[in-house]
Amino acid sequence: MIFSGWQIGLDIQTEGVRAVAVQKHRQGWQLRQWWNLPFPSLVSVDDILSQPAVLLEILDVWRKQLPHRFRLSVSFPTERTFQQSIPIPDKNLSEAVRENYVAYTTARRLQMPASQLCYDYLEHCNELKVTASRQSDLDTLLTSLASVQLYPDAVTPGDKVLCALPAACYPQSCQYRIHEEAGYWLWACNNTQTSGWQEKQQYPDLTALCRWLNTTPENIAFSTTSPENSTDLAVHELDVWKLLTRLYPPLPRTKGRYTIALGLALGGAC
Repeated sequence: MIFSGWQIGLDIQTEGVRAVAVQKHRQGWQLRQWWNLPFPSLVSVDDILSQPAVLLEILDVWRKQLPHRFRLSVSFPTERTFQQSIPIPDKNLSEAVRENYVAYTTARRLQMPASQLCYDYLEHCNELKVTASRQSDLDTLLTSLASVQLYPDAVTPGDKVLCALPAACYPQSCQYRIHEEAGYWLWACNNTQTSGWQEKQQYPDLTALCRWLNTTPENIAFSTTSPENSTDLAVHELDVWKLLTRLYPPLPRTKGRYTIALGLALGGAC
């Protein structure tokens, strides 16, 4: 049965909060509302998780604007996720032993207890690609949201949101989806369903990132949070807004700012 209320994606960044609400109709997805809620100044990811007063002040006001019935999906802070590649265990091992191997191998490399690890993994090129985070970070985020009566159905790293976007958002010839934030890049490979993120300190521009991904700009679908960050390279557009059949102005000037929030709201259900 299709949920008839609002589906909301909430994207928490260091400069503020972005959110999009959509609703399913017979003709498709309808845009209900979008929000850009900036912080007074940049807030570090550590402060968002450990001292979230500024975040909660904004979300408390925002929560009062929402209807009674809605479903909420939230982005987990990208900078608090870890990416590891580990050897594939013996395929003859039981599922429980295999899971223990992934947990303890990843935890050892990250130098944290396995009991404090949240993780997901994908087999690729004779390795397991593991995305992990601290359970304490997730618990802190959920507790903070609950304090302003926000209870997400899903908390998802940004690169996994990018990975789940429907194919209608980009040309099928594209090899990668890339989304640019102020301090980092999100990427997802169309062929292998692998994804991740890279800091801009290491890869300052799109050309450098393409070189690391072993691809060319012509093979990527690209979105960015700011018109100032637009590129002259021959990239394709990554446009999640194409999935909406009903749009009402005013619409955001930079649609790419809401790529992750809208992807969360749609939840791969398109």
